[in-house]
Amino acid sequence: MQSANPYSQWIPIAVIVVVLALRSRQIGRERPFRPALSLILPVIALAGITAMLITRPPAPLGWAALGAGLVLGVPLGWQRAKFTHIGRDPVTGALFIRQSAAAMMLLIGVIVLRQFARYEMIEAGAAHAEWLALASDALIGFAVGSICTFRGELYVRARSILAA
Repeated sequence: MQSANPYSQWIPIAVIVVVLALRSRQIGRERPFRPALSLILPVIALAGITAMLITRPPAPLGWAALGAGLVLGVPLGWQRAKFTHIGRDPVTGALFIRQSAAAMMLLIGVIVLRQFARYEMIEAGAAHAEWLALASDALIGFAVGSICTFRGELYVRARSILAA
């Protein structure tokens, strides 16, 4: 099954490359970090996923795939957070964050795997629609687990640094 527009598969890849190029400029640089703002993205992600699941609830096996993806996304988010350095300016007391190259490589690896899976899903076509729906549900759970764990771990670490 091919897309009507031959460039449609390259548009997401181009967007991902641009975003990663912009983010890679921040590797090793300190930037301000406000712990309360780190919880905004998980709330937005959870609201979006909840709205999607209400409008199009998965089948029972889809819920299992969603849960499995969620469970698999948690260690990735935790490891990515461990690769991210949070520090405190001794003069101002403000927190800063510095992303490591290892965290970026982990993120790139996940994106490459996802794009490969997406390509395989497109090639499989309608004959495997049930499996594609399960894979989609699992990827949704994976993304939510990873995002929420990453941001939550950063929040917890930042609060402990501020308390010390």
